[in-house]
Amino acid sequence: MKKSSASKQRSIEEPVSRDALEEQVRERTRELERANEELKSEITARAAVEKELRREETRLSVLLKLYQMLHSGEEEIIDFTLQSVAQLTESTMSYFLSIKNDETAIFRSWFGRTCQNCNSDPGKGHCRVESEILFECLRTRRPVIQNDLAGLPRTSRLPQGHVPIHSHMNIPVLDGETVVAIIGVANKPEHYGTQDAHQLELLAQGMWSLLQRKRAESEMHKAQIDAERANSAKSEFLAHMSHEIRTPLNGVLGLTELLSNTTLSGKQREYVQLIRSSGKSLLSLINDILDFSKIETGKMELEETEFDFHALVESVLGILAARAADKGLELCLFVDPNVPSIVRGDLVRLRQIFLNLVSNAIKFTETGGVRIRINVLDLDETSVFLHCSIVDTGIGITEDAMGRLFKSFSQGDASSIRKFGGTGLGLVISQRLVHLMRGSIGAESTLGAGSTFWFTLPFLLPEKRSHSRLRPAPLFSRFSKEKNARF
Repeated sequence: MKKSSASKQRSIEEPVSRDALEEQVRERTRELERANEELKSEITARAAVEKELRREETRLSVLLKLYQMLHSGEEEIIDFTLQSVAQLTESTMSYFLSIKNDETAIFRSWFGRTCQNCNSDPGKGHCRVESEILFECLRTRRPVIQNDLAGLPRTSRLPQGHVPIHSHMNIPVLDGETVVAIIGVANKPEHYGTQDAHQLELLAQGMWSLLQRKRAESEMHKAQIDAERANSAKSEFLAHMSHEIRTPLNGVLGLTELLSNTTLSGKQREYVQLIRSSGKSLLSLINDILDFSKIETGKMELEETEFDFHALVESVLGILAARAADKGLELCLFVDPNVPSIVRGDLVRLRQIFLNLVSNAIKFTETGGVRIRINVLDLDETSVFLHCSIVDTGIGITEDAMGRLFKSFSQGDASSIRKFGGTGLGLVISQRLVHLMRGSIGAESTLGAGSTFWFTLPFLLPEKRSHSRLRPAPLFSRFSKEKNARF
């Protein structure tokens, strides 16, 4: 009896255990399926991320290459961009259109394998803004994505023979608020998305920035060439006119010299002296303009001769001594004993530099005096490097005016022009001459206390140099009005 009861109990428990086991198997299967789906999703997501990273890496590489194409032509830059956007968006065709003011889209370039089968001629402007796929982008000024063109009512606006387009995306290229171009891609195997639009926008911005930079540089280069031509024409005109004016003016000065040697009344002699003074001032101005025009056109040539440096400086100060004495100014010269007497260089241009700087110092000084100091910076067996300074106790120069000192036709301020006259060419000519002679020039000033103008110049020494030509002691001289002499 007990045996029969145990057997019956086992027969009841066996189906229950089988059902539970089958349920556990089904649950485990569902868990595995869910895990498998999650794994698939994770793999898909990771693949998408890796794909996007590869695309970002490609885009950065393309942008780097694009910015290295500054010296390439516009068509080459556009073609490279179109090839790159087609690659990044996995499209089979891409295009670039320029938008004219009347909102007509003219093909500039297109790229793609399917374009080889297109029988329309974009060069004749067939693909115009009237096409629905272009008008929407121009109207909204935003990227337009169309993944199913079959439903568009105006798709027939594409020119006859145009390659079939089943999906399309384009973006506007803006210059401020104006649409200046449209870049588009078409026929991606999958649907276009916002990431595709983002890639297209970034590359379009990079391309347009590069094109704008090239156009700006081209315009700037053209403007520079035009300005140089205009400046050259102006300088040649000034040189020609200066020659034409100087010839008769020399005749006038010669006649006044002859007239002054005749019997004249006091009033007549005063008039002759005034004519001579005015003529010399005008001749000096013409010479400045002629020198300036020669320097500007690169026609100024330096001459190298042996000359007595000490005698040159003393002769310049002798010429200007009367002018300084008339104003009650002291004119002093100090020369370092190591300064050689005989050097090789351009005697005429060095005299011109000294005359310009010292006469300027006298002009702008009312009390006190002008001191000229010459020191040796470097000396060897073949050359000497000299530092020359002209120090005055004049009106000084403002900080604002210091920046305009060596600019053409410029003086310290307008009041200086009214009071002292001049064209402002003296300093700029001196600067250009110093630079031509491989030297440097500069100035320091304190308003109301005076100014110091200095320049440095290298000179060659004669091959056979005598020690007697070196002064044994410093040269210090004061120049007086009488006979343009020093004492």
